[in-house]
Amino acid sequence: MKSQVDFQSYIDSGTQAYKMGDYASGGKIFLAAMKDAKRVKLKDARLVAILYNLALFYHQQKRSKKAEVLLEKALEYAESIFGKNAVPVNHILNRLADLQVKQRHYKRAETSYNRSLQIERRTLGQDNPLLAKKLMKVAWVQALLSNYDDAELFLKEALEMQINSARAKQAYAASHRQPLPIDADMLLDDFAGDEIEISNQ
Repeated sequence: MKSQVDFQSYIDSGTQAYKMGDYASGGKIFLAAMKDAKRVKLKDARLVAILYNLALFYHQQKRSKKAEVLLEKALEYAESIFGKNAVPVNHILNRLADLQVKQRHYKRAETSYNRSLQIERRTLGQDNPLLAKKLMKVAWVQALLSNYDDAELFLKEALEMQINSARAKQAYAASHRQPLPIDADMLLDDFAGDEIEISNQ
């Protein structure tokens, strides 16, 4: 029965609508996909993609509570399918925390960001400059919770990583006589353009 529903087509067409900025059409596609997923009791990676992308639709509709519930369900399924420290789990945790901050659920956001940071430390390494963005998010939440000493520690760690990365890039550019850009994309992400496309391999 599951094979009779082309969930990948739902996901592909829904994410394409999102990429074109048509969240209304994309949302309708993912709502239909969710209805079929419930009917056939879908429980694989495609369900994670449907839940996540449906959450994007509700976020665009300013229905944050509904979006958060869907992200939590997507997280639960992603953990059971990919494992608690997998990249899709980290991705969902990060978006869930962003949404929790926007709703001023700072303690919950702190938990989600901290879990995401632990996963990134394991997958990227302790000194990877890509951790700086997450460290700044954690620092920001700590400041919102009035934990200023903790916020300062996370900010210092993020700054040190960025400085070390900039120095390494400058040294590389000097030795190869060509400039390299220094990334400075920081702080709160937005849901726009952040679709998940997961197929069941």
